[in-house]
Amino acid sequence: SWGLYSSYNGILKDVGPMCENLSHIPFHEDGILIGHTRAASHGDVSKDNAHPFKLKADTKGEIIGAHNGHISNYADMDKKYQEMLLRTL
Repeated sequence: SWGLYSSYNGILKDVGPMCENLSHIPFHEDGILIGHTRAASHGDVSKDNAHPFKLKADTKGEIIGAHNGHISNYADMDKKYQEMLLRTL
């Protein structure tokens, strides 16, 4: 699976070869672009599991992220750091 974030298009995700879709996506010369391809090591190959992902922090903003590998203790980390994240944004 693959995904892109651009400040123009937001988050776009799909499954399959990325190169077949890039010619159909409009890009601007300025702004931010994050791209990520993913071979599933944890979870299904799907649009939902593709990166980048968006974390919303109450009404104070959002974070766009991507990572390599899998985070086996993601549920514990989410619980532990959710309150801290909300305080810092």
